[in-house]
Amino acid sequence: MQIKSVLRAVKMKDISAGELFLFQWNSGKCFGIKVSADESHSRSAVLTLGPDFPGMNKMPMIMEDRHISVPVLSFGTEYTLTTSVNPDDWSIDYSFNKGGGAVVDGAKVLFCAAGTDTQLFIDLENAVICQESPADRIAFTKAWKIEIGEGEEKRTVVQGEWA
Repeated sequence: MQIKSVLRAVKMKDISAGELFLFQWNSGKCFGIKVSADESHSRSAVLTLGPDFPGMNKMPMIMEDRHISVPVLSFGTEYTLTTSVNPDDWSIDYSFNKGGGAVVDGAKVLFCAAGTDTQLFIDLENAVICQESPADRIAFTKAWKIEIGEGEEKRTVVQGEWA
């Protein structure tokens, strides 16, 4: 028997920036990615992805990682953000993206999520919350999914409003 797994059960403090993980929140379960508030990775937070969101939230958001006190199940950093190719799933209207989703800024793909008072943009490649909003050359979609594995072993872990 061969067991191939990148899974590990750890405490939140042992998760590195960029890791995809699953955590339990009261009666629900939510996937998250640990992100940093700055390039030095000295202050960390969590981008929540669903399917069950913490508290009264119903969309991807940024929350402080200190609120997660239970062990988490890490899937590592090898995952892919995939977006829809359906034209109806894309818009250049900022209000279209309220509630979170993928944002293309020039050639860079970001993730948009609710912050405390505003929308925040996360560079998933570097696991950093962007300090500036994207430029005016952006497109939004709520049709996204996070996948792990490759080829026939590729599996969707969590997704937005994918048709």
